[in-house]
Amino acid sequence: ALPRLPNGKVDRQALPAPRQKRPDLGHARVAPRSELQRYLSNLWCHILRLDRVGIHDRFFELGGTSIQAARFVNTLQKELGELIYVISIFEAPTINEYAAFLTKHYAQAVARKFPHEVDSSAGPQAGKIAILRSRRVLAERQRQLRLAHRASNKQ
Repeated sequence: ALPRLPNGKVDRQALPAPRQKRPDLGHARVAPRSELQRYLSNLWCHILRLDRVGIHDRFFELGGTSIQAARFVNTLQKELGELIYVISIFEAPTINEYAAFLTKHYAQAVARKFPHEVDSSAGPQAGKIAILRSRRVLAERQRQLRLAHRASNKQ
């Protein structure tokens, strides 16, 4: 139960401080190796309120929520000036995978912000291809959820 004030509202001052240490995930932390990975790591630390994260740590295993994932992607969109779908965090849930995802699908945007990270010859179509792929994955997952919902309603 949450601590309450006499008026029934949650007593925020009585709540425990948010977790600051990286949780034990069963594997050692691997530090970021590139400028892009360091940027993503710092962003995750800020959003998840952790002291440090490793490049093989999974966003949701670190305690991330869908709202925090949306904040993460929104910040990236502003920084890179590109449309990035929230579903991308499910496709590439670690910093290592997400850096590779950005480098592959948003090469020009990454090259603008991190000039030493990518070969910018990938062309402007890379981001559009990523968007189409994300839309297909999202549509398929929505279809699966609808089928599961229908099946549960029939029982």
